[in-house]
Amino acid sequence: MTHDELAEHISALGRSVRYIDLGPHAYRAHLRRYPLPDWLIEHLVEIELLARVYPEVPNDTVLRTTGHPPRTIQAFLRENAEAFVGERGR
Repeated sequence: MTHDELAEHISALGRSVRYIDLGPHAYRAHLRRYPLPDWLIEHLVEIELLARVYPEVPNDTVLRTTGHPPRTIQAFLRENAEAFVGERGR
C-alpha cells in the first residue's frame, strides 16, 4: 500500500488526509523542528529511503508472532476510528 492509498483510507473516516512526499532533505529539515537526537533523525530518513527501494512484501510474520492473521487497514481503522477521529468526529 502506498502512502497516498493509506491517506485515502484514513480520509474515509471523515477528515481529509493527504500524504506529502517531502524527499529526504526536506524530511530531514522537518524532523529537525522537533527535539529529536541527530541519530534518530538520520535513522528515520534512512528508513524512508529504504522503503522506497525495498517495499515490504506480504509475509506471515504477524500470524507467526501473534497467532492471529493480520487485519486489513480498513478493519484496523474501523476498530480504532475513535483514536483517529477524536472529539471533532462526534
